Amino acid sequence: MFRFGVDSFIWSENFLEKDLWIIPKAKELGFETIDISISRPELFPTRAVKEAVGETGIDVVTTTTLNERTNLISPDPDVRKNGVESLKLLVDINNELGSPILGGVNYAAWGYLTRKPRTEREWEWSVTAMREVALYARETGGVVIAVEPVNRFETHFLNVAEDAVRYCSDVGTGNIKVHLDCFHMIR
Repeated sequence: MFRFGVDSFIWSENFLEKDLWIIPKAKELGFETIDISISRPELFPTRAVKEAVGETGIDVVTTTTLNERTNLISPDPDVRKNGVESLKLLVDINNELGSPILGGVNYAAWGYLTRKPRTEREWEWSVTAMREVALYARETGGVVIAVEPVNRFETHFLNVAEDAVRYCSDVGTGNIKVHLDCFHMIR
């Protein structure tokens, strides 16, 4: 079944309590699903969003981007650990909201560019970290993690569908899928 949805990112890059108005507005505009962009999960108003979603009857999914503090391909193991913990918190948020999908640039930091091709070490770091998150998602409620390949100006890590499919296969948990957004892939 095809559903029409809207991304909260068109109104707010970091959804906070002040942005709750977006949920009923999306429903008023005729959307059946809202994709809530969560860039700072530790600040996300989960209970208030759950209440607003329940009041409007709109379905919800979420997206995120990692940053320099949560980069799964960072050479710093503490940064990668932060990324795993942040993604697990996002899984918990999705479980509480009843959101079946956590998508986005969730495999490496948005805008992190080494000016070199992706390395096998980066691949292994990200796959290992994502496997931990995906297993946690599967065990705690069945959230599907959708990875979105984007253009070379936003990451050097996943730019084409073929690589995203390989990434999902290498993670190998069965609950990781590819989200193709041709706007972000060709810009």
